[in-house]
Amino acid sequence: MLSDVLYIVAKLQGSLQAKDIDLASVPSMVASTTKRLLELKEDVTSSTWFKEHSLVFTDDAQLGEKHIVVLEEEKSEFLHKVYRPYFQSVIDHINVRMESTQLISAMSVFDPRHLPGTEEELSEYGMEQIKTLTDIYSVEQRITVGGDEGIS
Repeated sequence: MLSDVLYIVAKLQGSLQAKDIDLASVPSMVASTTKRLLELKEDVTSSTWFKEHSLVFTDDAQLGEKHIVVLEEEKSEFLHKVYRPYFQSVIDHINVRMESTQLISAMSVFDPRHLPGTEEELSEYGMEQIKTLTDIYSVEQRITVGGDEGIS
């Protein structure tokens, strides 16, 4: 199972550590990674792990046995108790760690590679990203001076 996950997560990690990363593409990279993991969670036929392992151990007592016949119900139990929760845990972890993809994507406004080619496009360039950054970083400070409250 780890071999399935590592390949997918390593691709995301490599993309995020690239020297010239395009910040605007981070949300789509994360989304495609979690989508692929979700596909593996739901469709075990595409799992390298299940293709290479014909034996599934559902009980520690079985580990010493040489030939184990895996019944479909045991495989189903393994999928329900171990395989799918494992994949869901990885997906949840990625989503929690990458909550700030909206912020990262908004930073792309400062990347000159995204500058439009015409003046008309330039007048509206980056408005959405700047609004996102403003929403995230603006802090209203309430000040009380002489009994009057104001915002600075």
